[in-house]
Amino acid sequence: SGLEREAPAPPRMERGEADDLKRYRLSLEAHRLSMVGNLDELLCLSHLHGVQHLQFQIETVRKVFRRFRGRALLCDEVGLGTTVEAGLAIKEYCLRSLVRSVLVLVPPALVHQWKEEMEAKFGLAFVTTADPAHKADPDAFWREQRMVIASLALARTSRHRARVAAARFDLVVVDEAHHLRNRATEAWKLVDRIKSPFLLFLTATPLQNNLEELHN
Repeated sequence: SGLEREAPAPPRMERGEADDLKRYRLSLEAHRLSMVGNLDELLCLSHLHGVQHLQFQIETVRKVFRRFRGRALLCDEVGLGTTVEAGLAIKEYCLRSLVRSVLVLVPPALVHQWKEEMEAKFGLAFVTTADPAHKADPDAFWREQRMVIASLALARTSRHRARVAAARFDLVVVDEAHHLRNRATEAWKLVDRIKSPFLLFLTATPLQNNLEELHN
């Protein structure tokens, strides 16, 4: 009709205003998180990417918090997602500011897979022992890095185990934890030396009802 006019474009934000808005939103989110004290509500569920919310995994993480207080052995069947359960627990602890440093010990072939999965699904940025920083200065790497995925085979060697044991992490996760069933091995001795308030062992391999191996 010629009478219609194009709606005016929204005012463009200056950089300082955009920064103020971002800080406000972060402050609002921090306040919301501080108000949630009930462990029945997992904060991490709204921060996931491409992760299906399966009730048995959610309930597992709740039990890790409530019943086991962050020290547990997760023994689901192969394919039921112990890695996802560990990722949920790590994310939850980080969101609640209960954990600021995490060490994940895995078989060498799984280092890259763990790094990719933690970043893609949980938004958790880890460095690994395959990174150039580790090769360039292992002492500084273990002293300074706070989110680390390491090969257990590498960490247990005589060259590295003292550095790993001396590092302090709030949460330690050990994948394929059945490799620690023998307390005479260097792998068991290393993990036993690491002091951490929270500890998760993951395994889908039966220990054939050997109580000594389970105790170890």
